[in-house]
Amino acid sequence: MAPVLGTNIVLTHNEFIQSVRLEQGALTHETDFGTLGFSFTGLFMDDLDRFGTTPSAFPLGQFSVFDVAFAMGYARYVIPNLSIGISGKWIHQKIDQSTANGAAFDLGLYHVSRVKGLKFAAAIVNLGRPINFSDEFFEGKDFALPRAIKLGASYDRRLPGLESRVLAAFDIVLPNDGDAKQHLGGEFVYKRMLYLRAGYKAGYDSQGGTFGFGLEFQTLMFDYAFLLVKNDLGDSHRIGLTFKI
Repeated sequence: MAPVLGTNIVLTHNEFIQSVRLEQGALTHETDFGTLGFSFTGLFMDDLDRFGTTPSAFPLGQFSVFDVAFAMGYARYVIPNLSIGISGKWIHQKIDQSTANGAAFDLGLYHVSRVKGLKFAAAIVNLGRPINFSDEFFEGKDFALPRAIKLGASYDRRLPGLESRVLAAFDIVLPNDGDAKQHLGGEFVYKRMLYLRAGYKAGYDSQGGTFGFGLEFQTLMFDYAFLLVKNDLGDSHRIGLTFKI
């Protein structure tokens, strides 16, 4: 977050598999002593059918499921080529009439290499105590937060003759509840106006290739991404708007 200049507002909407929707909003603001950030993340889906304890073809009704998180973060350069960041977030989850609240923290490092265009980053996310649904249905069972370690690198190179830039990025995610995930992506930028992107997600059961583009005009940027999803789960579409103030 420390390399982000000025004030930026980012809004994204993700139509994920089936009826799952991910809504996000973020604000970053550069100050003399570092960069501040605020964000909202919400995961929503259509109401689900409720059934009793005996088999039936007819639902008894419907119930809702969602979770939201509000976060605040701070990052700054500690030396010219190394920045650190920390964020804290409040989490609220709801399944039918059952609710749970919790808190978590993220820590991150960002390093600009001496090799021109090469950058490295590392983060550990969702540090915190397990969430507890304290009601009869869940019987007070604890649920661990999806903690993960993320390691990544990127390399970008300018193409002066084409007034363009190319970027390649790779990261690996090491979650506490599954196998490692890898992400590989590339971007071609023409005159800071047109952005063409492609990538691949490895280590997932149903996710794979991704494609997208971005359009930038003065202080406004529009982004679109398409994710191929297998196993008849339906493809995913993501759109985003960035306002630079």
